[in-house]
Amino acid sequence: MTLLYFLRTAKFSQLRARTLVENYAKAITNFPHWFRDIDTHEPDLIEAIDRGYELCISTASGGGCRLRQLVVTPVRQKICT
Repeated sequence: MTLLYFLRTAKFSQLRARTLVENYAKAITNFPHWFRDIDTHEPDLIEAIDRGYELCISTASGGGCRLRQLVVTPVRQKICT
């Protein structure tokens, strides 16, 4: 990953980008097995992707409404036959 990736993710805030880089470095150091030899045909990984994921949001909109939860479930598409 490049520094520009972290800057863009942090909307060019240097402090936020630094925090992202530090957290990324900690994750790679503490859990190196997460970042290498990923088998995309592993049944547990396929099951996790099929289930989808849940993203919790705790921000208010401009009108004062609260958005509590957004659930996103990816759709598996058959690319090759």
